Amino acid sequence: MLFVRSINETKQQASKYDWALFLTTDSQFDDEDMLEVYALRWGIEVYFKEAKHNEGAARVSEVRNSIEESLRSLNFASKLWGLFKALITGTLNEVISLTENDKNNVMEKIEQSAVNFYANHANG
Repeated sequence: MLFVRSINETKQQASKYDWALFLTTDSQFDDEDMLEVYALRWGIEVYFKEAKHNEGAARVSEVRNSIEESLRSLNFASKLWGLFKALITGTLNEVISLTENDKNNVMEKIEQSAVNFYANHANG
């Protein structure tokens, strides 16, 4: 915890608005580190305030929503790929144990399913 008082030589006495309180959960921070991190964070806040003002809040919100949607899509794609990889690995392990005749039967069924699918969806 750090209390800081602004310096104003024209005032005879400090008011409650002349004080700032800085808190951190990092016990390794000394006073200078705490103020430095705050200054860096303040720069980010000012940047976003100016961005909202200059570009409009709607545009900033639109960009943020676009980024969030992209991250959700990437997360979904990553999970989907993990599922496919597990399915492919399991399927390959089962195919290895099949006899040659069973492998041919599986390939014929896959081929027929693909032909039926395309025949049913070719017009629509």
